[in-house]
Amino acid sequence: MKFAILLAALCGVAFAQFGTDNCVSSQFAACNSRLSDFWRTDTSTAWKDLSSLDRITQSLIVSPYTIDSWVNVCNGFSSFYGCLGQNQIRNCLGTVGLVGSGLDLNTAYAYQGFLADWDFKCGVGFWTMYERKVLTTCVESTYVNYQQEIQAALSTYSTATTQDPNNACKYAQNLMNSWQSTYSKGPCRTVNPAQAGWIGCQSAREWSNAQFRHCKHTTTCASPTTMDAVTRVNAQTGKTEYETLPFYQIVDNKAVILEEASWISE
Repeated sequence: MKFAILLAALCGVAFAQFGTDNCVSSQFAACNSRLSDFWRTDTSTAWKDLSSLDRITQSLIVSPYTIDSWVNVCNGFSSFYGCLGQNQIRNCLGTVGLVGSGLDLNTAYAYQGFLADWDFKCGVGFWTMYERKVLTTCVESTYVNYQQEIQAALSTYSTATTQDPNNACKYAQNLMNSWQSTYSKGPCRTVNPAQAGWIGCQSAREWSNAQFRHCKHTTTCASPTTMDAVTRVNAQTGKTEYETLPFYQIVDNKAVILEEASWISE
């Protein structure tokens, strides 16, 4: 199995929050065509209609829900970001660039939430599932088959934060709790509900942090093993930190621990 380590490429999304309107449309179109070829699907409307991009990623996660499906989605994003480069990631996928492409502000934030969520799914979230075949299967099944519950919670969050942005962090935590419940009570309920719930919660946290970055200081997810908070604010640096799971390296087609679990800052 071949896959890319995506953190470096995807970090560009995290820093693309504002950007400029200097997106080179010809380059963006070429990179989107490359993404289409990689995923072997039509992505012509993917950056005008978020539901289209969402449906594409769902369609790529196929039964029997092995890690290969997840890898395919992640490597597609990696190829797309690599084609764009850091400057164009910022210019095209930043808030200003997305609005400049014709999207309204709320939709621009939704795209950034979606991409931040996949940043997590292809980073820490990926390694959480890797080599846990049963967990991989139930998490992927939840993502594909529980979209009604996931989208209902997201719709409630979006409406609430639009009407009452001063309490955005409360609504973000509600979204996190809802996705955690969906992932822990769905197909993963008899496998590893705490670990699956953490994946759902952290996905929602990354989504909401893309728009309301200040909420990362107050929103928390329960640890997949202890149910304690896996986020904290370092008293000395003032930075938010979260606990990673062990980092793996592929050696002779097997994953071995390269780095032990640790606290890292965002």
